[in-house]
Amino acid sequence: MYLTIDIGNSATKLVLFEQDEIVFHKTVKTLNLTEIKRLVKEYSPEKSILSSVARSSPAIISFLKMNSGFVKLDARTKIPIRNRYQTPKTLGNDRLASVIGAASIFSGKNVLVIDAGTCIKYDFISASRQYFGGSISPGLHMRYLALNTFTGKLPLVEPAQVRSLIGRNTRESILTGVELGIENEMKGFIKSYQQKFHGLKMIMTGGDAARFAKRLKLPIFAAPHLVNIGLKEILKFHDSKE
Repeated sequence: MYLTIDIGNSATKLVLFEQDEIVFHKTVKTLNLTEIKRLVKEYSPEKSILSSVARSSPAIISFLKMNSGFVKLDARTKIPIRNRYQTPKTLGNDRLASVIGAASIFSGKNVLVIDAGTCIKYDFISASRQYFGGSISPGLHMRYLALNTFTGKLPLVEPAQVRSLIGRNTRESILTGVELGIENEMKGFIKSYQQKFHGLKMIMTGGDAARFAKRLKLPIFAAPHLVNIGLKEILKFHDSKE
């Protein structure tokens, strides 16, 4: 049994795997030791792994070290792909785990991962399991907030369905700029990667993935637990080396 913990900017995903099958998953706003103790008591995971884009709780890490074979993902962690990112110490753990997960879902294929979360991240892993990097742009809510924060008069608009290409008032103009801006950004990246890499597969994850996957009308594989799948693959890799 593997316990995987993905601490993101907005929430934490807890996923337990029995081999490759998900037996438990939960998303929490803030991770606490009580929740971890409950999961360990109920499921007794042999291995655990934690990935965080922010500072992790020392108490949780200490508990996991004492009660399971624990791995904390960082630039020194041994992984089942070749990481050719030029600055691995600055690479987000979520980006690294997501491409490892993608490589396990589409083994032997070129894969573009689109993570539509707090930021929108585009990451590519080759058919030979080599990761070079990708792109980062502001996410959906970040764009709405930025327009309100860094201007004198633009209002803070809530995300909504776009009904027209042309915004006929300020609210609609912001909606088309943000919503269609992201949609066309995604289409542009996908087209560029498809032209460069044969037989490209695409995976979308993140909190706003469903919102944009429907609009793109492309064969995109939805993987809401992609980072956790990647973390599970790292634990399997460590098991194979023991």
